[in-house]
Order: sequence, then structure tokens, then C-alpha cells
Amino acid sequence: MLECAQVWCQKLACDIVKDHFGEIVETVVKSLIYRGKQSMMELGRATKLPPSQLKNSLLVLLQHNCVESFKEEETNPDPRKVTVTMPFVYAASLDRIIQRLRHARFLVHVRESLGERAESVMQALLEHGRLRSDQVLEYVAFKEGREMEECQRDMEETLAELVGAHYVERAPPPDKRRASTQPQGPRKVKTSGAAMAAAEAAAAAAQANLNRAAQERFRLPPNLQMAATMLGKRRRGEEVADHSHVLGPDMDRDTLWRVNPEEFNRRFRHMLCVDLVNNKVEPAAGAVLNAMLRVSREHEVYALEDRSVPVSDLEVRVASEQLAEEGAPAISKENVVPVLRLLLSDTSELVSKISTMPDGGMTVCVNLRRIMDLVKLKEVEGAVRDRFGASACRIFRLLTLKRQLEQKQIAEMSMLPVKDTRQILYTLLKAGYVTLQEVAKSTDHNPQRTFYVWRVDIPKSVGKLGEETIRAMCNLRARLAHELNSEKEVLDLLEKATEAATRESGPRVTLTSAQRKTLGHVRRVAAILETRMLRLDDLILLFHDA
Repeated sequence: MLECAQVWCQKLACDIVKDHFGEIVETVVKSLIYRGKQSMMELGRATKLPPSQLKNSLLVLLQHNCVESFKEEETNPDPRKVTVTMPFVYAASLDRIIQRLRHARFLVHVRESLGERAESVMQALLEHGRLRSDQVLEYVAFKEGREMEECQRDMEETLAELVGAHYVERAPPPDKRRASTQPQGPRKVKTSGAAMAAAEAAAAAAQANLNRAAQERFRLPPNLQMAATMLGKRRRGEEVADHSHVLGPDMDRDTLWRVNPEEFNRRFRHMLCVDLVNNKVEPAAGAVLNAMLRVSREHEVYALEDRSVPVSDLEVRVASEQLAEEGAPAISKENVVPVLRLLLSDTSELVSKISTMPDGGMTVCVNLRRIMDLVKLKEVEGAVRDRFGASACRIFRLLTLKRQLEQKQIAEMSMLPVKDTRQILYTLLKAGYVTLQEVAKSTDHNPQRTFYVWRVDIPKSVGKLGEETIRAMCNLRARLAHELNSEKEVLDLLEKATEAATRESGPRVTLTSAQRKTLGHVRRVAAILETRMLRLDDLILLFHDA
């Protein structure tokens, strides 16, 4: 992520925390974002908050997964020296804070894929951050208006299904070492061979602990394991005995569960890939790609894999049949291999062939990074068209295809006058979407003996648009807050009128015609701004989380 985009991400995260939790909590998270990880003592000095307010703010941020807590150890390379244990330190989770804007989309996706009860469980976890199983049960029972004993089995099956689909994970306990997604090599210290071997062994043990912690994320406790087993039998049509039981020691009351945004981002990323193939090739190819991603999804380690795991054509056939049974777009198993050959013959290299099997089949993989690069490039072209016109989009697309061209060549190939071409090129150069490179024939850089070629730096253009999406989100949120604050008096009066309408007795509050007109204007502006923010969140997902 570009440094300028990181600045806007930090500003957006602080604004989200202020909007959701208040100014005191924002003070704490702002210190963590701009100063880095800190202990509670360091936070107290930086924020100048009373200890009680600081502690409560950290509890709120930890509860809602906006801050991570961990314990570091300062290990000396010399084994004769004592290992110093550091206090707990806290670090802001910038990605999780920004992804709070996507909670409504999470709920819609879960409702469409798993049903309304799964949406209720997900809503409980999104509203409260981290919950135990019995707390989720209490929330679902209250929402459905049922007794806890009546809906316990249904809730456990739903929660087990969400954990099995990796939508929900165990909340990690505070670790001695902070988990890192990037592999870290051994520390380079000038010391003896025995000390280096001990340090490497300690690093390997720490990495093994991190791997075991990763496996623990989706481990089910006994009561949820039984619920998952019964749910599977019921779906296969087998007879299942009633295993409803009373709240007690059988229900796990120790494990805290939370939402796993990485899985949602992975699913949204796969949906973008399928949409691109639908539009670029044909709907049948999109259905086959969806089946391939369904098979490989279970084996993906990271949310941003460059390539999927290899899958055979037989596995794709089975997945296509499962998608057809679920009502999703799919094709018959006889047409899977011809469509796979069509995808392999596409010049964009959306799918790659790994090997040919002895029985005549083949194993293929999806080039996820290549597809996402094409999706981002399409969005950049759309942004250029919207901001600078169709002619600018034509020039931009020409430069992406031809790599680099002179101004005269661009005018001829794009069929535009030289004067208009020059003006468009310099407009795109000022906006940061094209670059101008000087190719001199001599060392004196005489303009008469120098070529000036135009080119598109695609990663830079993608990063530029990604930065603009974050900045636009900040501006829209500021505009919405300004509109609401400017008419705060009318909104407060509306709230009083609503409360008075719910009471059986007491004075009634009425709005004048001018106030009703103002209220209608505020509602229209808020609806427009919120719609734009939903569209911007799609772009933030594409450029920052996919």
C-alpha cells in the first residue's frame, strides 16, 4: 500500500472508531495507529487519560477486535543472561477497523448462503465482537422469541456450520509472541555456534506454536462437534435421535468466538473472479471457475493466494453437480472438460494446466492474481472514462496494450487530433495515470535528438485509484456528518416526536411544513451519500483487501 494511501487509511480508521465508540476511545486508538504498539503505561502518558477511562477504552477495543494484545519477550542471544519478560503491549488492527464498514455486506452474504438463523448468529457476533456459545444462544433466543432450551440445538448446528465454513473463528488468547503472516528468518547476531543453534531452535519452536495456533482457529468443542455430526446426518437423509440437552457442563462456556473477515474477503474475491470470467469468456466458463474455486477454497492457506491449489477435472464435475443441487449456476458434467479447454486456450491465462493424468484427465489451477489484476485494470479504465472522457480511456487502454508510444503514434492509433491527444496526455500525467519517459540519443539530452515516450505504470495507476477510494470515503463520511450536524435541531425534534408517538400519554410533538421539508432534504442527501459509500466500499475491497 502506498504511503499516502496509508495516511488516509489511518484517518478513516480513526473516524470509524469515533463514530462507533466515541471520542475517548478514538483518542486511544489514534495513539496506537500513529505511534505504533504501546503498553498501558505508555498509552497513559501519550493520551493523558485517567486509568479507568484508558482501561475501559482498551476493553472496548479488544472486545470488538479493533486492537490486539500480546506479550513480547526480549531474548538475549547469550544463554547465560536472563530473559526479560515485557508487559502486555497493544497494537491497532487497521484492517479490521476499516472492515467494520462491511458488516452489513457480511450479514447479507450469510443470509443468502446459510439462512436467517445464521444471519442472527452473525449479527450477535458483529454487534458484540466476541461471545461465548451460551451468550450467542441467549441473543438468538431473545431475537426469535423462544426459550433457550428450545433453540439450543438449532443454534449449535448453525454455529458449527459457520465455524466449518470458516466464517467464525476462535478469538485468539494473548500470546507471548505476536503472530506474523510473513516468514521471519533467524536473527543475525555475532555469537558462538552453540548460541546461534539455540536461537534457531527457539525460533523454530515459536513458529511451530504459531502453526498450532492457526490450526486451533476452527477447532470445534465437543458439543459443537456433535451438532455438526447430527446436521450432516440430517442432510444426508439419515435418522437422527433427538439430542436436545439442558444448559449445563455440556455447553462450552470458555471459548470466545468472533467473525473471521478474511473468509468473507476470500469469498468476495472469488465472486469477482467469477464475474470477470462470465463477462470476458461466457457464463458456462464462470460456472466452471466457480466449481474450481469451491474445491480449492478448503485448501487455501491465505486469503490472498496467487494461485489456487491444483484440482482435477473429476473434482470439478463433482463440484458442478453440488452447485446445481444448491440452485447455483452450473453446467452438466459432460460439458466441464470442453469448457476447461476453452479457459485454457484464452490468451489472458486465467487458468493454467498443471499435468495430464494417466486416465486422460487433467489437473488445472486458477490464476487468482492474474484475474484480480484484470479486474483492477478494468476499474481503473472505468475511472479514467468517468473522469476524463471516452477519448482518454481509449488512449489509456492503447498504452496498456502497446506498453510505450510516442505522442504522434498515440494520435494516429487512437484516431484523435494531435492537439487533443497532447492535452489528454498531460491531463492524465497530472492525475498520475500515465508517465512520460525521456530516451536521449546523446549525453547532452538535446530535445531535437531525444524521444519522449508515454507509458502506463499499471501498479502505480492501481495504487493511485486505491488511494483515491480511501480519500473519497473519508470525504463522504465528513460530508454526511456535516449534513447531519447542520440539521441536528430538526433531527432531535423528530426523535422526540417518535418517542412521544410511542407513549400512550403525554404531550405530542408536531413538525411544521418547513421542518418536514428540511427533514426530507436531509433524508435524500443521506441516502445518496450512503449509496456512494457502499459503492466505494466495493472498491476498497477490491484495491485493499483482494
